[in-house]
Amino acid sequence: SGFIIQFVHGRDVGQPDRLPYYAWRRFCRIYPTYWVVCGLLVVLYGFSPSPSGYERNIGVISASVLLIPLPLGPILGPAWTLQHEVLFYLLFALLILSRRLGLILMAGWGIGILLNMVVPFADTFPLGFLFRLFNIGFFFGIFTAIALRRWKQAPARLLLGLGLGLFFGTGLIEDRVSTLPLEWPPLHLAYSLGAAVSLYGLACLERRDGLRIPVALVQLGTASYSVYLTHVITIMAMQQLYLRVRPQLDLPPSLWFWLIVILALGVGVIFSRLIEQPILQRTRPRSAPL
Repeated sequence: SGFIIQFVHGRDVGQPDRLPYYAWRRFCRIYPTYWVVCGLLVVLYGFSPSPSGYERNIGVISASVLLIPLPLGPILGPAWTLQHEVLFYLLFALLILSRRLGLILMAGWGIGILLNMVVPFADTFPLGFLFRLFNIGFFFGIFTAIALRRWKQAPARLLLGLGLGLFFGTGLIEDRVSTLPLEWPPLHLAYSLGAAVSLYGLACLERRDGLRIPVALVQLGTASYSVYLTHVITIMAMQQLYLRVRPQLDLPPSLWFWLIVILALGVGVIFSRLIEQPILQRTRPRSAPL
């Protein structure tokens, strides 16, 4: 997200007249499609609430709809990352409104995140939300976009290999070493650096016309936001199906896992084509104002 916003809107920094266009595009990208899924989830929880009834609380529903951070998170679990996304969008909007003010606030935010990694001081809400280590990923993305504009002759394939090695190597370490603390900063920084270097290598390859992406992967990438939003509902439905058919059809767990993965991707792609893409076509401005 940091990469995309910096790459697309980096030249809007310090130009207040560009703020309405930026704000409307960000709103259209996140909220309308999210509201469809969130509304569906509210209806589902109305018929089948959790034991605590958390999802039926009108205050929780209202905050979830607007993506206002809550100590216990939104009713659509994965949307916690969208709350961080909205925070980043707001701070970048200040960069567009005033370069100096935006840089001061962005620098303060980044320093706060790094300090919280070294000497944890924000372990409760709302400081825990503002300075959570996940937010550092936005800065890695911003710096990657800046690097792509300034250095275009990098060894793209080498960087891509190194980045992927670091990213997946970090994953193997996290998988194998069960004693690592939850959200351990060095591990997360390694993930972020690996992702950033991989992204830089891929973008350099694409610019040189040396990257051919299969149509199926392009379509899956187009549907990624829909997959992100709908996969929890798909998994909930599959869980109920599993509980009902398991006594008569005892399939291996690995087979259930792959059925869930394939179905979640399929539902996301269909939702994207029928709901998300038509919404974007109707709401997004077709071109930047002169």
